[in-house]
Amino acid sequence: MLLIFVLTNIRLRNVIKKKKDSQCHRTGTLPFMAIEILKHNAEHTFQHDLESFFYVLCWICCEYEGSRGKLRASDCGRKNLMKWVEGSPETIGTIKSGMILDFERDILETPSIL
Repeated sequence: MLLIFVLTNIRLRNVIKKKKDSQCHRTGTLPFMAIEILKHNAEHTFQHDLESFFYVLCWICCEYEGSRGKLRASDCGRKNLMKWVEGSPETIGTIKSGMILDFERDILETPSIL
């Protein structure tokens, strides 16, 4: 499995002018949205994109073992990540906030991942 990520040049963010009314709408997949967007429907910034990338990385690490795309046999925090799927955006944001405060225990509960 080959994953390619592209980070855009942050200095060019002002080149693309967004419509004011589209800046505060939630868009994206709930499990990967930034906490501030989920809980407060805040104006989207590049920091939210970086936070979303972090959640995608957590998801991939908990689902797959190694570089061959093999699914993990153990739970490895999957049950905790599933809490990011159901509920209102505000509820998911609150759950993520609590989990991030104790990241090592809730997400990286298997020592072999560390």
